[in-house]
Amino acid sequence: VTAKGGREGMEAKIREVRELFPPSQDVAKLHKRAMTGGLRNSTIRSLAWRFFLGVFPEGEYSLPAWVSALEAQRDQYDARCEEFLVDPYKQSDGADPLVNNPLAQTEDSAWSKYFELRQLQKDIQIDLERLNPDDDFFRDAGVQGNMLRVLTVWACLNPTISYRQGMHELLAHILKVLHTDASTPPPRPRGAPPTGHLFLS
Repeated sequence: VTAKGGREGMEAKIREVRELFPPSQDVAKLHKRAMTGGLRNSTIRSLAWRFFLGVFPEGEYSLPAWVSALEAQRDQYDARCEEFLVDPYKQSDGADPLVNNPLAQTEDSAWSKYFELRQLQKDIQIDLERLNPDDDFFRDAGVQGNMLRVLTVWACLNPTISYRQGMHELLAHILKVLHTDASTPPPRPRGAPPTGHLFLS
């Protein structure tokens, strides 16, 4: 029974991938379908969201193109984390102690940026600790850490807007869908690269 159920589930996912992402797919039609609740019960809707959010290039519906796009986005995110998530404790070697110290008042001091960043993250963390208290997924320290980094990087990239209360709730929906899809990723053709990171990245 288990083997039959697993096979049927796999076949259902294959049909859904083919249905949602045919070679002639129009993202506008896919978006309209999502807005009318057509993807509510989909187990691969995170793939559709990647098109809506500009992660996947429009018009590309091949697995290699998706993997390449995700790897490029991941590299960009890692570079932003390294750029913005500064830690002056680890960057003090060789720096001028008159400028680079916790008491320095210069705006471009690594310490000034660090203290601003810490205050921003404290504000974000307060919201994260209040997020969906009855959902164990959002109580997980790893999930909260991921959300904190994403929201911090976004705020640094958009300093005029920065972080606003409620942004964490928007991100929460995206992460939950990614997690749900990753728990039961669709199968891959023989010889194709693994697809698990299509849902987790």
